[in-house]
Amino acid sequence: MWDQGNNNMFGSPGFGKPKKTKKKKLAYPYHLKRTTGQLRNNVSPISGGKAIVAEARIVLNDFTEKGVELFTNAKFPFEEEVSLTMESPIRFFQKGKVIRCDLVIPSSKIVSETAYQYRTTIKFEFTSEEQKKTIQAFVNEIFQKHLAVEIEEAKAA
Repeated sequence: MWDQGNNNMFGSPGFGKPKKTKKKKLAYPYHLKRTTGQLRNNVSPISGGKAIVAEARIVLNDFTEKGVELFTNAKFPFEEEVSLTMESPIRFFQKGKVIRCDLVIPSSKIVSETAYQYRTTIKFEFTSEEQKKTIQAFVNEIFQKHLAVEIEEAKAA
């Protein structure tokens, strides 16, 4: 027949061979930690004058100095004033406004006692500069004490 040499049946060298790639190691491994909380509205005309109290699933990585994204089991209207309470790992209470609340359809079945169907985004509202600094300190503490994984600890795993 003919001489194929290093070429495969498609005529190009190396086609179909697995490429060797180097895996990048993160300096700080990514670590997710979740907790539960409660989200309640301040009864207003936006919600039709009815109280909404919802269980919330909070991923600590979603906290920022400006707000938080969380999963809830109830829908909140846009711009509704709400209060977020979290007991663990650190007691937290903050008022804010709902800037987004979308129905989430999970691609896989999540086994849980409570169905967290809504992805809700809360923008924190501050009454003073001191309160803003307290939230910044809280976010820093969450990251340093509960999310940061020591490099030696990650190597052992």
